[in-house]
Amino acid sequence: MDHEAQREFIRKTYLDIGDDRICTLSEFMRQTEEDYYRVCTVPYTFVIGAGGDNQPTTHLEDELSPLTVETDSRGNVDSEGPGGDCTYLNIRENINDGKSPTYMKFAAQIADEYGIDYISKMNQFPASLSMYHLFQFMNDDLPMAPYNRRMYGGSPVVSYKHDSIYASGRGFYFVSADLAAYVGLHLSPEERTALADSETPAEDMDMGSFIYSNPNPIKFVNLSSANIFSHNLMSSKNTIMDKMRVWEIWNADEKVGQLYNSINFPFFDLYCDILSGEKRF
Repeated sequence: MDHEAQREFIRKTYLDIGDDRICTLSEFMRQTEEDYYRVCTVPYTFVIGAGGDNQPTTHLEDELSPLTVETDSRGNVDSEGPGGDCTYLNIRENINDGKSPTYMKFAAQIADEYGIDYISKMNQFPASLSMYHLFQFMNDDLPMAPYNRRMYGGSPVVSYKHDSIYASGRGFYFVSADLAAYVGLHLSPEERTALADSETPAEDMDMGSFIYSNPNPIKFVNLSSANIFSHNLMSSKNTIMDKMRVWEIWNADEKVGQLYNSINFPFFDLYCDILSGEKRF
């Protein structure tokens, strides 16, 4: 399944549960600017490296070109979804070489203006997200600004090489807006390169290294026993209809289930990035 088909599957499953608290990032911005009462609390955007082969893999400090562009590297836009649900970063598409810090830079630049407390990164297939449990987790466990300083959460993985832990990138992790600013704006590309693992680069492990280079204490939120996300719901060989049926069964169970149990659900791959304001991802 190509990336456009994967995005369309996500739009038709956990982003389409008939809940106005979920919206595109552009709609969240509109509500913030124009509405007296903002209904949306979970804005999402699909993040695409759209700069083409001649662009760097991360947005450089001395870069005169914009951080985002209007189309992908071929001049196309994903027209299947609602307007404004894709963010086109002006970098070469990549997984482990600067895309996530560039997304953090983009998110940090809009966080204060639009009241965004947390930024999360989620990969696409073959996992799924329970929006009901995400809302419950946000309401029960996540403090709002200004009490959300230096928070980092996900399913922890031990890095013996770096003598630390990091949040697995095989699905879902989040950072508070101040940590997004630290990674994307405070650390220079050269500093991130020095902190990254040059031998076996891995986006999630490197992100942990960036975050823990902060000289202040980090509050890690362990989501290893949370039912917010699920991995390997189905084989990659299944048809779209098969995947839809499996998701519907899992989601029906999640709606009536508990937020936490003893099962560790790992994570998944390809970007669907979610931001949060007022307990909002």
